[in-house]
Amino acid sequence: MADVLTKAALNGDTRSPLWWLERSDPVRYGMRVQMAIQRNAAEMLDTAERVAGKESSNAGQASMLLGAALIATGDYERGRPALLHGVDLTRRSGSASLATALAHAARLALHDGDRKRAHVLLDESQKLPTTNAPLRSVVAAELQLAEAGCAVAKPGFAKALAEAVADEQQRDIWLAIVPLAECEIATGDAHAAQQRLEPELAWLVKAKADDYAIAPVQAALAKARR
Repeated sequence: MADVLTKAALNGDTRSPLWWLERSDPVRYGMRVQMAIQRNAAEMLDTAERVAGKESSNAGQASMLLGAALIATGDYERGRPALLHGVDLTRRSGSASLATALAHAARLALHDGDRKRAHVLLDESQKLPTTNAPLRSVVAAELQLAEAGCAVAKPGFAKALAEAVADEQQRDIWLAIVPLAECEIATGDAHAAQQRLEPELAWLVKAKADDYAIAPVQAALAKARR
């Protein structure tokens, strides 16, 4: 896969690497796939720096993808600088990936508890065209959840899920479906949450996902069944 991604990036195709790394079905399979994404992104970054230059748009996109993949596995120590370097490069190079990089950075700021910074980054992202609207909607809903709770955030998660389904962005389906179900439970609609989560869990089991992907869905479904 790395050869395909690298060729796409070096040909100036900013959509293809994001499509393959963020939208393909296997991204929902779990931690082992996140590790594979890290390897592919690292190879993309090395090739982009050698061929297109360390300050290139391609290098920025690859660094952003590597940082996001590291953070997804809990490696903030390496993921944070890689992601933020990707944001800097995509901004300076005028990359079409900037909106996605900013959305990832806003999510990181929210994780760090810096809601003000998260708002600034998300606002900048929302002013730009993007090939990954669902991720941006997920981050917006997560920010609403942190600030105002489920009653306010639930429509945002529903919007993000609908966008992800329509655009076949499987990773973002997984990011949106659990918090949406949890908000449905919190607002008194456990039945809707159960109806939403049962087919998702069945899909993950059939796909032989690992606990990284399955555990959050199982936990939310257990709440819905109480």
